[in-house]
Amino acid sequence: MTLNKFPDLKPVADFELSRLKFDASISFIKITAKTKGVLLFSGGQQATWTRNRIGGGGALSLHNPNDSDLLLLANKYPDSTVLVISISIDLWPKDVGSKVERDSLLNRTMAAVAARFRPSDASPYSHRTESIPELQCVGEPARQLLSVELPLGAKLRYGHKKDWVQAHVYPMVADHLGPIVEGLHRVRIQLTLQRGYLIDLGVESPAHLLTGNWLKECAPYFRMVARPEIRVEEFTEEQLGEAQNHMVYCWRFMGASAFLKSQFIYRSCTWALGFPFKAVKLVPYEVVNEKFSNALKETEKRLNRKYPQTPSEKMSTAIA
Repeated sequence: MTLNKFPDLKPVADFELSRLKFDASISFIKITAKTKGVLLFSGGQQATWTRNRIGGGGALSLHNPNDSDLLLLANKYPDSTVLVISISIDLWPKDVGSKVERDSLLNRTMAAVAARFRPSDASPYSHRTESIPELQCVGEPARQLLSVELPLGAKLRYGHKKDWVQAHVYPMVADHLGPIVEGLHRVRIQLTLQRGYLIDLGVESPAHLLTGNWLKECAPYFRMVARPEIRVEEFTEEQLGEAQNHMVYCWRFMGASAFLKSQFIYRSCTWALGFPFKAVKLVPYEVVNEKFSNALKETEKRLNRKYPQTPSEKMSTAIA
């Protein structure tokens, strides 16, 4: 198999870093709450309260909380347990003029993320996180994304909703309230953390979200791949040239998702293409990964500067 048999396979899309801004935020939170209460958050929004099906009490959910919203939750619900949070890193276009130029940059950025995003290596919790990402809008696997145009509104899902860690990638053109203005359109990578993983991070109550270094611990889940490299020791001299060509073909056809460890996926996808995972090294995209890590650290520093106390000290201050 050689590359000239596949002339339609273009090089994998890359990030235009000079034209992108990276910004991290907590985009969703769900906590336990015995009663609904009446609280107004940023923008005048109210949290959504749902009653538990069994027993008393319920859960309070809030989209896009800012720092003040998190402090309000910590003060009003000091004994609550954080059930779910979503951490998002947004890739914002900058120095763009027309709508056409902005949309084009967003499309290219989305294609780069789809090809290079690899959260599965960080997850020890579920084999389902290590899978070919599902293209939710049309129900096609992500390998189709690298040889055709991305469908409008394409959304990739990595993992299952019941996994401790699940990731989504999508163009942020709407929120839970509906479409947003064009000037706020960006590409979003969203990591949803369930209770099991939050325990590992030391996040118990809303106050814990305002302190510590738990946020930067999530950086490995935002990992991007620069390129694959052949492990020459796995091949004879006669096999090496053909293996190199086939590796590049797999990379261009499916991106980082072409090289998976899971035996089920390996047999249904990579193995069918004839390329063993152990024969390739995935090189981290250090300059991009650093930008993701820095975005998380900046958000963490901002919270720690504004709320330097420990959760117990903060609650004592709030009660006093």
